[in-house]
Amino acid sequence: MVFLWRAAPGLTWYDAGELATAASTLGIAHPTGFPGWILLGKLSTLLPFGPSAFRVVIMSCAAGAITVGVGAAVSGQLAARLGLQVLPTMVVAALLLLAQPTLALHSTTVEVYSPTVALLCVLWRVAPSARAAVVGGLVGVLAGLHGASAALPAFAAWCGHLLTFHSSAPWRRRALVSVAFALLGALVLAYLPVRAAADPYSGWGDPSSLGGLWDHLSGARIRGAYAQDMGATGKTWVLAQWVFSQLWDQVGVALPMAVIGLVALRVAAPSAALPLGGAVVADVAYTLFVNPMGMRDAQTGVIAAVAAALLAAVGLVMVVERAMRSLEHTGRPWIDGSLAVVVALAITHHLPPWPEAHALRGPTLLVDGALAQIPPAGVLFVGSDDFAATTLYAQGVEQARPDVVRLVKQHLHDPHAWRRAVRDDGLGRLPDALIPPADLLGYLARLHVSTQWELGEPALDAVLRSASADWRVVFRLPFVEVVPVGVPTREPDLIAEAERSRAALIRLGDVGPESRAVVARALSLAGTAVFSTRPGAADRWILAAHALAPDDVKVATNASARLLELGRLDEAIAASERVAATRPDAVLPRYNAGVAAVMATRLEEGRRWFLDAAPLGLSRLRAARALHLLAVGEANRGNAARAVALGWFARDGLDEGGARAVTAMIAVLGERLVGAQK
Repeated sequence: MVFLWRAAPGLTWYDAGELATAASTLGIAHPTGFPGWILLGKLSTLLPFGPSAFRVVIMSCAAGAITVGVGAAVSGQLAARLGLQVLPTMVVAALLLLAQPTLALHSTTVEVYSPTVALLCVLWRVAPSARAAVVGGLVGVLAGLHGASAALPAFAAWCGHLLTFHSSAPWRRRALVSVAFALLGALVLAYLPVRAAADPYSGWGDPSSLGGLWDHLSGARIRGAYAQDMGATGKTWVLAQWVFSQLWDQVGVALPMAVIGLVALRVAAPSAALPLGGAVVADVAYTLFVNPMGMRDAQTGVIAAVAAALLAAVGLVMVVERAMRSLEHTGRPWIDGSLAVVVALAITHHLPPWPEAHALRGPTLLVDGALAQIPPAGVLFVGSDDFAATTLYAQGVEQARPDVVRLVKQHLHDPHAWRRAVRDDGLGRLPDALIPPADLLGYLARLHVSTQWELGEPALDAVLRSASADWRVVFRLPFVEVVPVGVPTREPDLIAEAERSRAALIRLGDVGPESRAVVARALSLAGTAVFSTRPGAADRWILAAHALAPDDVKVATNASARLLELGRLDEAIAASERVAATRPDAVLPRYNAGVAAVMATRLEEGRRWFLDAAPLGLSRLRAARALHLLAVGEANRGNAARAVALGWFARDGLDEGGARAVTAMIAVLGERLVGAQK
């Protein structure tokens, strides 16, 4: 009931719209497909009340309740193995789980993680005593939920199950039986090729063939898009600190208790320690090397946080009981249990608050406004996950604006997605063959089709920046409309438009950062797009966007860059510092802060910022520019030798591609300084 009370009333940001549409239409979700989740979501849409998205939210609420209830039972089971009090341990575990903001987020919105961790808790509960067929079947079914993150934790639980029965004679037979039933449970994956062959409305990729199925299950397109982030060992230490920080936010000062509980179980019952300890290690590894991109959206770490909370409950009760024994307190175990519960309450009181999902109205407000502004029979290009998902839901589930053709930039190169778009275009507006986005704009203009796109797609935004392009921009937050030159139109005041959107969000009770960031990104990108033609207005829009959402990385990066060019160096550093404090992976704000510090002649501070940015993926061109600035700064201080060393290092170590022009300047500077010294 707690999750339901705080549940989102319907649509939310990120992937929620796409997932809800896939569940409602029995479609294909983004990799890894989540067929088991889609089938459960379809069942939830059969509920007789509320919008379709809210019905799927109810499934997340139920999964969250299962996680808390069954997770508490897991802790009680572990406490019994150690001879601890069972009931206080279960109460402490339930309190620690209910206080976790990430679990609350996934249990009150449309997401795949809550059912995944709920089934993992069921697996942890039954693994020590259940039949091999049950354990194997649960492991197989997990492949149909968020299989990528659950695979290694499920394997650890399976190994713990086998270790429990290792001393018995038929353990090899037990292993074979569990593997057989795991394969049987994994047959839920057959949903993907079966539904792909039916060509559903919501179809991500084409897993109808064996190769296509493997690409979908392994996330081939996602791996290609984020190859620079996945397995990037140069950022491992920075990401590890971020993982620990996020885990601390979920468990708090009870985290050391989790280590104590794990060590105690490892000594007394290794088979009981393996599932939860393995889950923590596996989920941390998955976060660091497979999906570090998910940390910024709280898409990772929930499995590790839940497992750590269950271990922490065991460790906390054990520490309290032993502390009371050391004080020669005996005969009143209820006092020990009550004290452990009080300590748990104190810990949860200092954890971050739950997200305000129940007040979220921004997605519905903004997507309705975006679709309402499109003229009849228009074409809409979307690029962000937020609007790609929400517009899909609006058209596919709510049947809003069926006359509009919606194209997603991530799918413009996919022939299967293009075929679906042509199929859905009943007016023949799209060509049969794929063509580049900019050429497609010209094709549609020749047909006099009204075209709009969401800012942020370089191939389309380049048209706005081209002096020779026959286009004029009309901005309707958060989309732009392209019309031929000569058509009478006007450019509305973007700041006023953003303020009206913000005021509408507040009136509806949505004061969350996600919706403010969506408005601010659109405003900031608009300023970037028209900077070459309207620099004064662009500055106002970019800085107004930063005032609206100062914690958003993209907005803060644009703002700090503009403040740099305006010579407002301290403000540029402050804008970057605020984001860097909460986003360990934010490279460009750190780079901008370094540039501002060096320009303010604070070389040591600038050097620290550049060193912070370097392991996060700083490009060679920016690294060369950073060295150039430092070399100039050292030269101005009279440190010629140091300036020469910096110039030569940049020339020899970074002289590739676009950095050559910059490193050549550094080399010339160094030679002049050497000549001056002589």
